[in-house]
Amino acid sequence: MKQVRWLVWLIVISQLFTAFVGRSLNPFAAYIGESFTLTNFQIGFLPTALFVGQFLATLPMGFIADKVATHRMMLLLMSIVGSGFLLLATIDGNYFIALLFIMLAGLGYGGMHPVTNKMLVQLYPIQKIALPMGMKQMSITLGSALSSIVLIAIAENIGWQQTVAMASILLLAVGIFVYMLLKPHEETFS
Repeated sequence: MKQVRWLVWLIVISQLFTAFVGRSLNPFAAYIGESFTLTNFQIGFLPTALFVGQFLATLPMGFIADKVATHRMMLLLMSIVGSGFLLLATIDGNYFIALLFIMLAGLGYGGMHPVTNKMLVQLYPIQKIALPMGMKQMSITLGSALSSIVLIAIAENIGWQQTVAMASILLLAVGIFVYMLLKPHEETFS
């Protein structure tokens, strides 16, 4: 049971860092709008692009997660979120390319939910799933709040693009780290 709790914490950490980067879009919308000289209408479409990506990915990723090892899927999806935001941080002023990169990140973000849910179901009997599922959901809210608190404070000092790039690289590193820790337990998540 101790091993199961440890694995749950890896899932929670993965979801937290994914939300930390994925949900940073709202706090950064004003910075992006100013940097790209966007209208309020255009700024409003930035989170829409993320949500469209999430919408497009959730069902297909759930289907794929039923066929592929979930710990591998989690690494892939965290990499997609991190890469989408890292690419966003590298462009200058091209609104449509920004929407494309944000939608790409949304594809990864939307896939995380069915994959991490399945991972928890693989670890716990259905009668005991509510607490770990609640912890995972709580990590999304915490990651979102931390992105507003931590990343905006950093962006005030070094700029939004450098901050988003740093957070994205952190997410990619966490994804690899968690994958390496989950790899010895591959049979659990296959």
